Amino acid sequence: MSIKVKGISKIINRQPIITEVSFEWPAARIIGLVGQNGAGKTTLFRTMADHYLPDAGSLLIDEQEVVKHPSMRQQLFYIDTQHNFFGALTLKQIAAMYARGYSHFDGKRFQQLLMAEQLSATSHYQQLSKGQRMLSQILLALVSGAPYVILDEPFDGLDILVRERIVARIVSEAVDHQTSFLISSHNLEELDGLCDQALFLKDHRLVETMIWRRSASRLKSFN
Repeated sequence: MSIKVKGISKIINRQPIITEVSFEWPAARIIGLVGQNGAGKTTLFRTMADHYLPDAGSLLIDEQEVVKHPSMRQQLFYIDTQHNFFGALTLKQIAAMYARGYSHFDGKRFQQLLMAEQLSATSHYQQLSKGQRMLSQILLALVSGAPYVILDEPFDGLDILVRERIVARIVSEAVDHQTSFLISSHNLEELDGLCDQALFLKDHRLVETMIWRRSASRLKSFN
């Protein structure tokens, strides 16, 4: 299985935000998307997740065009960190909503991961710290059952301890469950040692690809 982004473009307010973006996202691969703030990373993710309709191009999951096979979107998990509906909901209520959208959502595992991260299912999302909010989003992704997970700037503004716990969770999930991740950042160093590959977004286009070898020490730090 793989996800293929084929020539996706998006124009907002008559301004091109992403232009003819194409890449392949294979199974069990952690890919970084690097670009300055405003480069179009979030717009690309929203378009892939069907929050925006593309002005050109298509998204294929397992060789099936998603616009023709909308059920394939269960293979892809994305939470818009800037605009979501969580507000005053508890983590338990949020999980229940995602369980209705993802047929393989593992509620029992979600409870176990919350306990491991010292989070309460009865906590209201808006009362959590920034790090706790991001951790809760990561946990939702891990139990969704979706083999492909998009994370938009998951390390932005987090302290080093929370960041390392998120990194360890990502690597552990990739190794143990063959989950694939597409992770954006404006800081290349944040992704070094975590990703297998980095894509660079500049002037609305993908301009370069870099292949890395994922660091095994990332996983060891969690065990």
